[in-house]
Amino acid sequence: EAVTVISPGDLRFGEVFPGSYYSERPAPSDDPDLFLVEFGDGSKVSHHRGTHKMELLNEGDVVATVKGDTTLNCEKQVSVTAKGAIDVHTDQTLTVKSAGAMSLTTDANMNLTASGNMKLSASRIDFN
Repeated sequence: EAVTVISPGDLRFGEVFPGSYYSERPAPSDDPDLFLVEFGDGSKVSHHRGTHKMELLNEGDVVATVKGDTTLNCEKQVSVTAKGAIDVHTDQTLTVKSAGAMSLTTDANMNLTASGNMKLSASRIDFN
């Protein structure tokens, strides 16, 4: 594999950068606006300066550990899709608030359980 050596003149003090591109191993993209990192397992991270789109494709698990607060701000829609279960756990209060309509639908049974009191209030409550 070809390498690039940057040296002040004496190669003993140079830095070696492996992975130069050539005909048998071309660059992963020829788009000058795309920053792309591809990993050997097929995972990749990309950011396109022109479209302002960032993508992450990971072939394995993703674990994020944050020792401080975490905030996610989105100026448009957020969508979460999972083929497996989605679990939300907290040792504190969980609040879900919507300025618009809210819907909770399941194709299976649903349990709503509280160890303490439960309050349901609305201007009108309809039961089928």
